[in-house]
Amino acid sequence: ILTEFCSGGDRDVMIVKEGDNGLYLADHARRPETANRIRSENWDFVILQGVGTLTAYPDIITHHPVLPALAALKKQILDHCSSTRIIFCMPWAFEDGMAWQAGWTDQFPEMQQKIYENTLAYTEQLGLMVAPVGWAWNQVLMEKGFPKHYLHLSDWNHPSLRGSYLMAAVLYSTLFKEGTTGITYHSGLDQAEALYFRQVGSEIVLNSLELWRIN
Repeated sequence: ILTEFCSGGDRDVMIVKEGDNGLYLADHARRPETANRIRSENWDFVILQGVGTLTAYPDIITHHPVLPALAALKKQILDHCSSTRIIFCMPWAFEDGMAWQAGWTDQFPEMQQKIYENTLAYTEQLGLMVAPVGWAWNQVLMEKGFPKHYLHLSDWNHPSLRGSYLMAAVLYSTLFKEGTTGITYHSGLDQAEALYFRQVGSEIVLNSLELWRIN
């Protein structure tokens, strides 16, 4: 559990993270600690973060299915506070897609396209908002020519500092429907590179609010 209080500009924000490493959304849907956290506040937003493989290949990788978990969590959240806005964080693909797996040929772009399509299908069916993190990663990696371990760590999966910073820019614009280009915090990244990530993150969100169901 991580709780942070952030103050800046004209808003104060409380951020609470609930979960341990290795948990899936399906685990959270039946986890008492998560239910207690949901009931602990009348949340303005709840962001649900899933796993790329489960979102990309639900008919092949069938353990811990994402769609029923999202539906169960939505019910828990809205039963507690009907005004809470629920956001599904679009996952990113593995850096090498599924090509590391024998018999699989999908690279990052193919895997990310499947994540994109299923994310839109799930969120339309359930009426959830989308934080298009994976789609912002897709744009950056295409524009940069897929440099090795750029947004991913060397495990080909988890986000590097760059990836985390880009994710934060997407989430900011999703939550507040505002651009991030005027923000000066760069988390130790080169300032020009940080500005680029903020521009991409904001544009991906703000240019397609209807697509991402952001209201």
